[in-house]
Amino acid sequence: MIYLYAEKLTPRVQYTCTHVFGVMLNQEITWVNALNKLPLDASNPSIAYTAESCPKGVFKIVPHGLLFKKGVKQQTIQMSEWRGLKTFFSTAGGDVPFDMLAAIFYLITRYEEYVALPDNFDSLGRFKAEASLAYQEGFLQEPLVDKWVAELDKELSARFGQYEGITQRRFLFRPVVVIDSMFKYQNNAFVNNAYQFFGNLFKGRWTAIKTQIKAILRITEDPYCNFSSLLQLHNRNNVSPIFFLRVAYESWWRSPIYALSITYRKLLSHNYMFELHASPMAAKDLAKLLSERKKLYKITKSQVTMNCYHQLAFSLPQSYRNLLKTSFKEDYSMAYPNHNGFRASTCTPYKYYDLEKEDYYKLTLHPVAVHDEALRCLTCSREDMYKMIMSLAKEVRKVNGEFVSVFHNDVLSESGRWRHWLSMYESSIRTIASMEVK
Repeated sequence: MIYLYAEKLTPRVQYTCTHVFGVMLNQEITWVNALNKLPLDASNPSIAYTAESCPKGVFKIVPHGLLFKKGVKQQTIQMSEWRGLKTFFSTAGGDVPFDMLAAIFYLITRYEEYVALPDNFDSLGRFKAEASLAYQEGFLQEPLVDKWVAELDKELSARFGQYEGITQRRFLFRPVVVIDSMFKYQNNAFVNNAYQFFGNLFKGRWTAIKTQIKAILRITEDPYCNFSSLLQLHNRNNVSPIFFLRVAYESWWRSPIYALSITYRKLLSHNYMFELHASPMAAKDLAKLLSERKKLYKITKSQVTMNCYHQLAFSLPQSYRNLLKTSFKEDYSMAYPNHNGFRASTCTPYKYYDLEKEDYYKLTLHPVAVHDEALRCLTCSREDMYKMIMSLAKEVRKVNGEFVSVFHNDVLSESGRWRHWLSMYESSIRTIASMEVK
């Protein structure tokens, strides 16, 4: 139990406190409407979010002001440090030297993306990692929010005898497999196969030509049709992957996944967990998102409640509003396409807050720590990639957060340029799965 008082109880204050104290610290929250109504028995924490003078025994966090305001405007950020961790929104007179709640709100709502300049977005409308505070200040690969809360937990434990908080959290591993192309050769247009054949012939790739011919003639399995083997790989390590399917029509020369053929139906009749890999168009167009969701439902005959945007191409707040309007409950797009780490500086799932509407919703955002698209941008060896993945996993393990990795099925196919990626991936999930407390 935590007793909370705020000098102004705004939607921003309620949202942030619910996430920090209710979700991350696993506490029941009791709000009081006056400072003198906070209990002072030193058993359960009494926390005041105020600049007012507080009675002895009350844990005080002095507000910066961001949580008492409405709308968005450019914020002046001056970095400081507390217990070896970078901080901002410094304040004086509290039990922590900065407004931790405002800083957490700023990071997880992606406040900086709402006020970013046009130059901070790429050609697909994606916010650039290089424009973020986390990248510029060197904490992109650190779940800073979770580390702040871990230090807050230590403070509350030392001061209040009956308090038990963050010890209830446990490390979770959620592997995601994205399917852009169900087949490399089979069920593709003649032009596509001819292009690949003559390209391999010109470069003397005889093994690739043999693989293509055998796959087209159904002598061997298509390299990208590897769902059964991937599922077995995860089962061996006691983890359950989530498959995200692209169903949007891409081009006339490439067969879309939603094609109503017997082959597709047989593949999708297994008990895989299939969710939507929505197209960039669907991120902008509500009707398009609804159409793609209906197509996937017709294929799988199961509820579609999770989304991961293709190429991580989404914009705030429109893309998340579209998910809410189409009854999605979870999203796995919170990552950068060219840098691994923590876009929202956290490894704890959180509810989406709309800064323009000043309200929060039931859509849960799952921060992604590792994305194969970002790994592909690196010029290092597979061994170094493995070390990076393990480094991020260990960061999440330290704070008992949720580690989410996203890999495409073609990257895990051992086909062409993707050789040795599968072995790296298998080594990674074996080690990460062993970190879970069973």
